[in-house]
Amino acid sequence: MHGTGVVGLLAALLLAGCTLPTHHAARVTSPPPTLATITSAPVLPTLVPSPVDLQPQPISYVGLATFSHGPAVTMAVQRKKYVLLPGARQLRLDIATASAPCDTTLAASPTGHWLALTTSKGDLQVIDLRGGNQYSLGAGCDPVWGGDGRLAYLVHGPVDPAGSYSSAIVVRSSPLSGGKVWAKGMLAPQGWAAGRLVYTSVDGKGRRTPVIASRPGASHPVPVLRGHAAATGRFIAASPDGRRLLLQLDALDHAGRPLATLTLVDTATLRVVSSVVPQGFLGLTNAVWTGDRIVASNGTEPGASPHSGLGLIRFSTYGDSLRIQQVAVSSTHFGTSSDYIADLHDNGDGTVTAVHHWAGGGLLLRCRIATLKCTDTLSLGSR
Repeated sequence: MHGTGVVGLLAALLLAGCTLPTHHAARVTSPPPTLATITSAPVLPTLVPSPVDLQPQPISYVGLATFSHGPAVTMAVQRKKYVLLPGARQLRLDIATASAPCDTTLAASPTGHWLALTTSKGDLQVIDLRGGNQYSLGAGCDPVWGGDGRLAYLVHGPVDPAGSYSSAIVVRSSPLSGGKVWAKGMLAPQGWAAGRLVYTSVDGKGRRTPVIASRPGASHPVPVLRGHAAATGRFIAASPDGRRLLLQLDALDHAGRPLATLTLVDTATLRVVSSVVPQGFLGLTNAVWTGDRIVASNGTEPGASPHSGLGLIRFSTYGDSLRIQQVAVSSTHFGTSSDYIADLHDNGDGTVTAVHHWAGGGLLLRCRIATLKCTDTLSLGSR
């Protein structure tokens, strides 16, 4: 009995030693968690999930992330093959380019503890930015972090020529906890509001309906305004306390021109408390909500047409009344239909950081909330 125990112990130690990668330059700053949900098997090339069986995959330990010095930034942002982290650290990563049905392939948690990315093989990975350990969650994209550390993401099957696909939204209460499927269909996770997940459900004609869910299987479509039954709904931002949502309803008028309506929705009752029709801009692409003000970027979805000059809009939500306060079209950031401003971040000092994206590059901007005037802070690529 004693001999068997020693042999078993030696075998376990040898097995553990074989599974940890040894080719990384970084040193282990903290050992990887030994949770039951984490396996030590090597990460295999990601296979396209079955359209029927879209379940969360086990967590695998990948290795160690290697940090290097980079330019100082206030938020995580991609610069070609590098991800710049808040402060002056950077990582060189193999990040996939977003393509349908995935809208995003990179997201940092609000606390700055975790970074989620989709690799070029379709593998969703999370990096512990404090310890450097890196894990695979299996196939996935569109990572969306909640303020409480929850992570929602999309697992999808093949996309047919008509643009249809099967998908599931997986939620993990923490990056390394077990995943649960919250919804299935043609879906796209958008954000969190007071513990409620906001996503869009896509029909066969490509129209998106905003949906809010508080737990698996408990979802409720957000009602649209009367006269906009054929509109496509998009999530723009949530208030800091999660009590309000800003949604945009996109439709076409009788002449085929874009027609947008911005709505302020109560999260608990799903009641529209205020609405406004854009004046001086076509619609919104992205926004950040700070206090009772919203700073948003103007224009239509990236690559859509027509496209106005790039700029910012400031809204007031005081007293649950959505009002347009200022529209500022920049004289220095005009572009083509491939240009758009997104990734807005509140710096907490009366300014927001935003990224002016274009094909093959980008520019990091710092903009004052009171005036909407922006200055260039860092080049993320070239024209």
